[in-house]
Amino acid sequence: MVLQSDDLNLSTAVVAPTSTHAHPYVFRPEVTVRGTSTRLMLDQLRAVDREKAIGDRVGRLSPQEMVEVNRLLRAVLDIL
Repeated sequence: MVLQSDDLNLSTAVVAPTSTHAHPYVFRPEVTVRGTSTRLMLDQLRAVDREKAIGDRVGRLSPQEMVEVNRLLRAVLDIL
């Protein structure tokens, strides 16, 4: 899942992988993607090439999911 602002015009994007089989963990909130519950693995952030690694947009997080993701990202990155 792309976590970077759409306003940044860079060749790379900061992403967090998702998994339907990942073990539950405090930094892995459950989100819904295309009607399926999946874990957003915020403990495994990475930068990827936009052209090679990112496909079509499949949706957006709900406002409630974004609040939780933002809270957890601040904790993971130690910017409380």
